[in-house]
Amino acid sequence: MNEMPDLAAKTTFVVFTICEQSTTPSAKKYITMYPVPPTAPYLCFGDHAVNRGMFVRAFIKSPRPQGPYVRCNIETMIIDSYLALWGRVTGIAPEEGSTTTVQISPQDYIRLWSHMGEEQALQWRFFHWIAEYGPPKWEGITLVEGIDFLSDEDKKGLRNIEESLKLYDWSSFEKKPTASLSNSRFEDL
Repeated sequence: MNEMPDLAAKTTFVVFTICEQSTTPSAKKYITMYPVPPTAPYLCFGDHAVNRGMFVRAFIKSPRPQGPYVRCNIETMIIDSYLALWGRVTGIAPEEGSTTTVQISPQDYIRLWSHMGEEQALQWRFFHWIAEYGPPKWEGITLVEGIDFLSDEDKKGLRNIEESLKLYDWSSFEKKPTASLSNSRFEDL
């Protein structure tokens, strides 16, 4: 960006979040692995199909943000509570304790997810850092909140994380593993 100051003056980076889950039949629960503690903030954007357009429209209609980085989220949860909400809303793991988050090293996270994992590991560590220390105050780095650009009417139209999870077809996920499913590979012994 230093080589192209005219472009830098017009550029705004927008951060959206994601989540991945997997099942562990032997543990009889759904788990997710992150390079941060289970209590790290999970910045929820809600329904990307609806909310992304609302934020972009607001940015176009508004004066340029007073910084090159805009954080777009409509709810802040912790990773563990997000996964529990996912389990309840989808009905896949609705019981208390049927989901869990495991902290792994950044190196293991990158080994699991390759290049995508490297970028995500940096993002998760940055989000965790912001939760502990607040938005960065480094020269040239200003983080502004995207929600501040939305009108009250736009905010009413946002689809939150719970509503958006209900809209997806989760039929390709199997239900919470049971003891009989977990032990089935040993039935013929």
